Amino acid sequence: MPKEETIELRHIRGVIGEKEDLPSYNPRTSIITKLKAILLKIVGIPDLIHKFGVSNTNKTLTLEAGENNTGTLYTDGKKLYLGTQTIPAKIIKIDIDNFIRESVITLDNTGCPNCRQNVKSSTSDGSNLYIAYDDFRVGVVSTSVYKININSFTLTSELSFPANQDNPTDMLNDGSFIYVLSSKGASILKQISIDTFTISNSLALGNADYRMCLNGRYIYTVSKVGIVNKIDIDSYSVVSTLTYAGEDFRAVYSDGNYLYVGNSTVGVGNTILYRIDIDTFTKKDYLVLTDADYPASISNDGTYLYVTASSGVTVIVDILNFTVLKRISSGNGLSVTDGLYLYIGTTASPATIIRKYLIPTIGLVNKQINNINRLSGTETVSSYNLPNDLVENIAIEITITTRQRLDSIWLDFINLTQNVTIKVYHKIDATTYRQYDTYYWTTGDEDGILITDVTINNDWKLTITSDVVQGGIKAIPYNIIKTVME
Repeated sequence: MPKEETIELRHIRGVIGEKEDLPSYNPRTSIITKLKAILLKIVGIPDLIHKFGVSNTNKTLTLEAGENNTGTLYTDGKKLYLGTQTIPAKIIKIDIDNFIRESVITLDNTGCPNCRQNVKSSTSDGSNLYIAYDDFRVGVVSTSVYKININSFTLTSELSFPANQDNPTDMLNDGSFIYVLSSKGASILKQISIDTFTISNSLALGNADYRMCLNGRYIYTVSKVGIVNKIDIDSYSVVSTLTYAGEDFRAVYSDGNYLYVGNSTVGVGNTILYRIDIDTFTKKDYLVLTDADYPASISNDGTYLYVTASSGVTVIVDILNFTVLKRISSGNGLSVTDGLYLYIGTTASPATIIRKYLIPTIGLVNKQINNINRLSGTETVSSYNLPNDLVENIAIEITITTRQRLDSIWLDFINLTQNVTIKVYHKIDATTYRQYDTYYWTTGDEDGILITDVTINNDWKLTITSDVVQGGIKAIPYNIIKTVME
């Protein structure tokens, strides 16, 4: 797309609503990936798949000895790129289709052979990969940005920042410019022209800004002192600020409707995922995570957020309801998605790259699914002795465990001599039941009653009340079927 069109589209987004034309998948993914992502969007992903499915690891790739600590992870939908924080640092290209190591670039640490180089961030314009890292070579000691040709996977240009403007913590681009956020001391946001590969603008923020995201004509930065900045790209200035006292923000993401900001209060209180209305730039609500779920990165597939945390788990958040759906084991590190897979780069030594299906699988079957099978699980056959009275008697109580639901129940009334009323209740909290349905059985009916389509996932109980005393204790055989989700 010509540069003029890119800039114009960016202006249009700012005028008619920035979230309207933003795709939920990476715009530079392959045609097949785009079609699959669109198909999933149209068909929908049932909640039950994520609730009860197993997010199996599809592929695992362990790097070579010494290639430790994933500092950045990026995918263009065709390849996966990661940078290590090692002596020296390496940039590794991974073939997504075959999930194999394809190429590697070892960065220059001449003059400082024992210095660890920290690759912190990366982005791509479709033809070139840009990576930012702390450069510790003699006479440099600052941030360098490398331009790498994706096809040949060779370094083509290097751009160094002035001294004391190192520690690049995040990086992104809007098609015309690269933006690099450096957070040593007073934070600085650098704007780099893609055409000339030179610094076009520099904005001092001064708030220990750590991460950022782009939405339309605005960049949003979050800092370690609880500040969220809204930056107008055109004027290259901060136009609005939100403050969360006492917070330490380490992750931010925008889905076009909201900003999602994660703090890192591990050990001193609950970790929080905040949600900010992006249209009004106002605080909306928040979601409490566990004390260990310090967000390291946030991504989404259009339906769910994936918050990869320092605790070695990825928290899956339902965007529509803004609730935690589940936590899956993922390893401590960073994550990105391409609309079909979740990729996690760990901070192990050596680092491991893990690929998980966004759509969970059934049990241990290692294949994708687009629905979840209902398996007839447990069957309970027993009997209840109905007292010879007119009291509402609790005949059956059922506890529903994880991955279960009550499917049907058969009551055999062949031994009864009088009419009875049957009531069904389901549990709504720790102590409270609410009546769900009522059934009436007469001695003129068949000898039993089948209760189906209960669709209750909570604890459940059934009561029986005789219209007239039965003339003695009467046995009521019953059969219960539960559905087990695997």
